[in-house]
Amino acid sequence: YFSNRLSGGLLGDFAGSLIAGCLNSLPVTTYSQNNGLISLTGISDRRIGYIVAGELLLIGLCSKVTALMQLIPPPCY
Repeated sequence: YFSNRLSGGLLGDFAGSLIAGCLNSLPVTTYSQNNGLISLTGISDRRIGYIVAGELLLIGLCSKVTALMQLIPPPCY
């Protein structure tokens, strides 16, 4: 099972880098910090990723939401 998922991830990484190279863009690679984030939080559900992606799209496309997010004060150390 793990070997199949690993080979699928490598194939996806290869295909993305190949397409990016053909379009004169930088190669696209996976981020290994996601593995550490999953082990730290224990959350590995794809639905959470979709929710966060939707929130980031909303923040990026709606200037009012972006302005609201910038009003949040930084944490105190």
